[in-house]
Amino acid sequence: MYKYFGSVTTSDREMLRMDIMRELLYKQADELLVMKNAVNMMAIGNLDVKFDIPTTTRIAPEQISEGSLAGISKLDFFQTPISMLKYQTRIRVTDEAKARQIANNQIQMSLVATARGLAYQMDADIASALVAGAAQTTAATYTWDSLSATPATDFANAIGKIFKNTNILDTDIQNIRLFVPAGIWAHMMKPIETGYLRLTVKDWMQSQFGIVIYPSRKLTTSALTVLASPETAMFLTYNGTAVPTAEQERIKGIGDEYILTRYYNTFVVPDSKTNVGTASFTDSLGNAVIGNKTSRLCTITGVSS
Repeated sequence: MYKYFGSVTTSDREMLRMDIMRELLYKQADELLVMKNAVNMMAIGNLDVKFDIPTTTRIAPEQISEGSLAGISKLDFFQTPISMLKYQTRIRVTDEAKARQIANNQIQMSLVATARGLAYQMDADIASALVAGAAQTTAATYTWDSLSATPATDFANAIGKIFKNTNILDTDIQNIRLFVPAGIWAHMMKPIETGYLRLTVKDWMQSQFGIVIYPSRKLTTSALTVLASPETAMFLTYNGTAVPTAEQERIKGIGDEYILTRYYNTFVVPDSKTNVGTASFTDSLGNAVIGNKTSRLCTITGVSS
């Protein structure tokens, strides 16, 4: 270990470099996320957390006569836990790559590829949790790539399901997002004529409903309607210091190895105690996962074959 500038050592320099690599990786991956538009992004310092969920989201005022007091309103809670999932990437740069002076390029390209892979995986995990966590569902009249398709009507039915089964306010409609399978995204660009205007299906729906539509490679045959809110779903990432998430190691006779780790998980906020643990899906390792459901999520099945 050698010292630089009096107090900075080689170990310090390596730690700083790894911190920068980790932050660049996380930043690039988060920027590539599509499903981040469906969840509330939250960084926490623990690997396990319990959320206190209120049994109601609305306490109504009571009309009373002068000189009297309203009855006492007490907000009750129930708890639901979640634990972080661990994802890791190992990057190796050989001594030969350093000798040929291509090590920096290799690291940079590896970081870009790792960010893409991390974003792809996070998108898949978020989509799986949200689709499984949708307590409401409606069927498309026709697939959205057919001439008889009525995506606006199908989406209106999904919005109706959310409003009918939740206590959301009328103003919440501006926070509704629609995610469609990437395979039919081009069909959302089909032109339609309304009076003297010629718009695409996507532009017309966005202007009429005040929503935003996103394509997702993680959806196949169903679209997903989301009321984006911290009360719907959260994407939790670990930002604590107890576990190292960026490490560098010298492999004797081979080269340098960089280990980048990220802990995260998607938490669907149950809208009632009966919806805790009622969702099930399979994760990327093939493990059965139990999650929560909420009526603030609605799938539209059969939009693509």
